Amino acid sequence: MSILQKIPDFLLQRNQPIYSSDWFSNHIDNWNIWLKDFRHQPSLRFMEIGSYEGRSARWLLENILTHSTAHLFCIDQFDDCKGDKIRINHFKSVKKSFYHNIKPYRKKVSVKTDTSQEALRRDPISFASESFDFIYIDGSHKTCDVLEDAVLSFRLLKPNGIMVFDDYLWEEHGNPVLNPKLGIDAWLTCFAEQFQLIYKEWQVCIKKL
Repeated sequence: MSILQKIPDFLLQRNQPIYSSDWFSNHIDNWNIWLKDFRHQPSLRFMEIGSYEGRSARWLLENILTHSTAHLFCIDQFDDCKGDKIRINHFKSVKKSFYHNIKPYRKKVSVKTDTSQEALRRDPISFASESFDFIYIDGSHKTCDVLEDAVLSFRLLKPNGIMVFDDYLWEEHGNPVLNPKLGIDAWLTCFAEQFQLIYKEWQVCIKKL
């Protein structure tokens, strides 16, 4: 059963956000610092890779991307579980929750339901070089995917733009190539002369030079 099917109709009708989990709120203090110069500015272009239920997306739309000309691009496959009925149903619920949670701001959000690697390659107009002010990488946690997301995304970031990686210290799997850290470290090493490191703990934040 979808989480939305358990919520009273009057809450759904009021467009109240509905989440089943929270992996974002403990980062809000940092995001307020990192993104303070963008707050309420016109013509901003933000992107997040990995949206899940839309908690970070909605926070950005309510607190940073408040100008009518600001726009958010969300990339999420909402399906990484081919043949697994339980996970397929789970991600159907996640997708439904995401669209419910961004509904009040739908005109300011573009959604790509594809892998990030394919989405960033297939649409050169939306994802033009040096066209984004902020990019959040929180999609696949596999080392190779994180590294590829970073390489593809960094060219899209404007000079002085901010890029944030999530789950740097996440160690769900014993095999390091299934965790983000190795991919993030590889990218940080290869691109070291092209960014300023702002923060490095559970999340990693850099500013493009």
